Amino acid sequence: MPLNEYSDYVSGLSKNIDEYHSILKMLDLNTEFKETLNNEIADILELGNGLLASVKKYLDGKPNAAYDIFADVMNFLWKKIEVFKRSANQDINTNCLYRIRKINEIELIQAIDMFHIPFNERHKVTNQRYSINGFPCLYLGSSVLSCWIELGANANNRYAVSKFKIAENVEIFDLFINGNKEFDQSVESDNYWGNWVRETIMREIYLYQLLLACSFPSIDDHPFRENYIVPQMLLEWIRSSSTIKGIKYKSTKMLNKVRNSNLAMNYVFPPNESKGYGHCDYLKSLFGVSDPVTLTIRKNDNYNRKIVDIEKMLNEKKLFTIR
Repeated sequence: MPLNEYSDYVSGLSKNIDEYHSILKMLDLNTEFKETLNNEIADILELGNGLLASVKKYLDGKPNAAYDIFADVMNFLWKKIEVFKRSANQDINTNCLYRIRKINEIELIQAIDMFHIPFNERHKVTNQRYSINGFPCLYLGSSVLSCWIELGANANNRYAVSKFKIAENVEIFDLFINGNKEFDQSVESDNYWGNWVRETIMREIYLYQLLLACSFPSIDDHPFRENYIVPQMLLEWIRSSSTIKGIKYKSTKMLNKVRNSNLAMNYVFPPNESKGYGHCDYLKSLFGVSDPVTLTIRKNDNYNRKIVDIEKMLNEKKLFTIR
């Protein structure tokens, strides 16, 4: 879905949503799933139109009205995907996550330095896909490779890398569509439709339009990026939730770079408070974190081997809670 195929973000999003709606209406599926989809199709179309309406309202200079529309869309979507719920949080509750930051040749980094930008340095927080100017968030990746690529994958730089592990079960908004071949094959099969498969595919059919709106790549480094409107409103909606603590999404920079999608996941955790100094106390209590190790990748290095070695080193590091 390259943005540069269209004159602007709204045109590209509108065209893709219209095509999606057309595909859903024309799908020739087995009888059991056809009935399920037909019962949901009107709501799916309404969600896509609501997303477009919120973006257009934002670009009309009415961000508050845009968010009101978006929040209504999300509240309805959340109820729907709760009905068709998959166990989306198992990976984060069992696997380690990573954070990487570029450092200079003499800089000494501690674990607390690997957390989100301190509130008293919020002036350093720039406009990013899932964060707003001046609002520090904790970004983590499912692999050291994904973190390095997110930072630009530049050789001859020095990096600090830490391991994070979540300390309690939390609800994550899982903005990832599996696209597993077994799902594609099951669409053609009258015998394969168990509840888990049907509900998982319905969840992803509902989720697709939001994923689409959040996944247009940036093509220029402009101060304002239309393709950040929806993901930033999503972060605001997550921030207002009493139960959902973060967002999981696939890196747009890792598309087609790895076969294993689990290596290409990003996570963003907004603080649940805003204060004048330091870091979010809740986020500090939520994670165990390791002391950082140093990673330097030279131009001719085998970066895959180096990254594997770094992950092995981190696996030997103890985790502790930052106070």
